[in-house]
Amino acid sequence: MDSLRIILEIVIILTAVWYLYRTFRGTRGGMAFVGAGMLFAVLIALVFIFKLDLIRQFLLDSYWFIIVALMVVFQPELRRLFVGVGESIFQRGKANQSFVIEHIVRCVAQLQDKDFGALIAVERRPTNRAIHENGVAVDGKVTEELLATIFTDRTPLHDGGVIISGDKILVAGCIFPLTVRQDLDRNLGLRHRAALGFSGESDVVVVVLSEERGEISIAFKGVLERNLTHDELRQRLTELLLPKKVKTLPADGEPTETNS
Repeated sequence: MDSLRIILEIVIILTAVWYLYRTFRGTRGGMAFVGAGMLFAVLIALVFIFKLDLIRQFLLDSYWFIIVALMVVFQPELRRLFVGVGESIFQRGKANQSFVIEHIVRCVAQLQDKDFGALIAVERRPTNRAIHENGVAVDGKVTEELLATIFTDRTPLHDGGVIISGDKILVAGCIFPLTVRQDLDRNLGLRHRAALGFSGESDVVVVVLSEERGEISIAFKGVLERNLTHDELRQRLTELLLPKKVKTLPADGEPTETNS
């Protein structure tokens, strides 16, 4: 019986560590988590080595305060963790986004020919509304023409990012949070760093078109895939955004269901 209990405890601990790793990986909270963990480990070591009874008693008496403080500091990451666990139990259907993917790919191809850049985030789950508030509300249906107009050079919104939810462009001209990672290619510009930062903190797929090199990239969960072709972009967006049963667009433009 004791052996089973020990095995169960190990499984629970490893599962918790794995979920924490997936949640914090590539985020600002991840770096803060590592820093806080190292600081706490050093403090505990000093308490035991030098018999710092006053500090030990303080830590024992204030552990609830420490837990609440950690929950406040890591609120975005914990929220994403709980949402992910909840949705793994209660799977929710996704809006049909096959035509959205096609319009994004066509827009990227059009902008690429004109040497324009783009930053397009597609929500898989609702994102932090504070990010929406620093952009300009659009609330328009996704079309190649509307996206291309937004990112055309010298338009007021072309330097920011677009956020798409379902088949709607919610906002444009958004300033996404930049990644603070130090191991990135120095040739990556602000668009790529914004894509990594936003995708690391929220459940979004971010498409980046480099204005200087015409390079197409996708950022997802803080990981950047670079030098994609149009077909590869379409394939990756389909894999990341569509459920197993997807809707394809026939010649007349009306969606029909097919099994993937």
